[in-house]
Amino acid sequence: IKPNCPPNLSRTLLQAGRYAYARTDRDLYVNLFIGGACRVSFPAGEIALRVRTDYPWDGKVVFTIECAAPTRFALHVRKPGWCEAAELALNGENTGARPSDGGYWVFDRTWKQGDTLSLTMPMPVKRMQSHPNIASCRGKIALQRGPLAYGFEGIDNPGEARFRLGATPTFEVEHRPGLLGGVSVLRGTAANGRPIQAIPFYALANRGRSWQEVWVEQEGVKPSDDWWLGALYRPLPSR
Repeated sequence: IKPNCPPNLSRTLLQAGRYAYARTDRDLYVNLFIGGACRVSFPAGEIALRVRTDYPWDGKVVFTIECAAPTRFALHVRKPGWCEAAELALNGENTGARPSDGGYWVFDRTWKQGDTLSLTMPMPVKRMQSHPNIASCRGKIALQRGPLAYGFEGIDNPGEARFRLGATPTFEVEHRPGLLGGVSVLRGTAANGRPIQAIPFYALANRGRSWQEVWVEQEGVKPSDDWWLGALYRPLPSR
């Protein structure tokens, strides 16, 4: 470990609030979905934004406004790059909102005490294919759910590290509060019927010595030529 790594980690955690929110005199930007609250003083008045969520394990985020008097400001909610579809409800009513060119859902209105904005983002398990120029990953896939990449570890998958997924693999999501501080795992079967389990990539190599694999073979996956310039990976089409 490089000597500067622990201080960088501490600095990142201590400044999480500065990464999560940004503001102008009439705008509040939500960049990260972290449970908690922030207070902002606008020329029109002071507000508190309370956030309830189990993200990244669940794609629902609820924002609640607290203010002494109706206050006009624009709330900008960032659309994550992994999110293909979402539903936003204002006080229980579907808004049909679409993200702006800047990648935010924008709600410019007069907010009242108790107003709620609910963001619901489906989190299907996606199979990601690497760029064909990455020779070691040709014919292989990686798993992603929401913002998290997943990998396989020997502790959860006894036996040889080499296994192949079937042509149409499916996975069940199970939240395990007692595992690695609380994580959601992906459970499925290999092509030969062997039970397999994937955990978030960040949690690999925390339970003793064992093999780890992120890119695994899948039946029928071949490199494609229709890649856009600069792309490193992309989701495979859903089956």
